[in-house]
Amino acid sequence: MQQASGRTGVSVYVGFMKRYSTGNKIAQNILRSPDFGPVLGITCSSMTAPTYFAGEVDYSGSCLHHCVQDVDRMPWLAGSQIREMTVRLNAPAPGRILFHMGFTCENSVIGNVVMGTVQPRGTPME
Repeated sequence: MQQASGRTGVSVYVGFMKRYSTGNKIAQNILRSPDFGPVLGITCSSMTAPTYFAGEVDYSGSCLHHCVQDVDRMPWLAGSQIREMTVRLNAPAPGRILFHMGFTCENSVIGNVVMGTVQPRGTPME
């Protein structure tokens, strides 16, 4: 892959998509089981501590490492692609950012994702 990237000039990134983690695969198995019933809505909260940005504030790391995982995982758990999405932002201070994403999937599942860097490390990230 590295050689192909060098020949073509196309960047190659290797990442871990959280949809394939053990806990998320178990969640999907439960959601897809006939005993569970239809999925109507999904809610996700994912936070990183503001100390993640000690020094120079650069939100790209948080967005690439955390937010992209949630945006990928929600339609996967819903069983359908996102049809429409709204995003709201609150950035009260350097290093502190909060996103709220509301979405509707093609199969009518609705959901929201709250993600950002306003939660202390004393509480779970997800």
